[in-house]
Amino acid sequence: MDLGVGSFVVANALVSRQARNITSMRWKAALRSISPLGFLGFARLISTSGVDYQVHVGEYGVHWNFFFTLAAVSILTSIIRIHPKYCGIVGMLVLAG
Repeated sequence: MDLGVGSFVVANALVSRQARNITSMRWKAALRSISPLGFLGFARLISTSGVDYQVHVGEYGVHWNFFFTLAAVSILTSIIRIHPKYCGIVGMLVLAG
């Protein structure tokens, strides 16, 4: 699962607004762009709880899932602005950490 999430995040990074040099993004537009991820996250949480589906706690925890992870990454990249010149260095530091 971690490989899938990591691959999805890398693929999104390659086509992100920052990678295309589109720096202007308002909060309203950012929240609107992650609303489908939030909806899917809550839908998965409610559906798995409703049918008493077995959730592996070691994977994401009890109430967290893949869609919430993607939404959080999207919001964090909207908040934290890193110049594209330094993204590789910051990525290596995060990986080392």
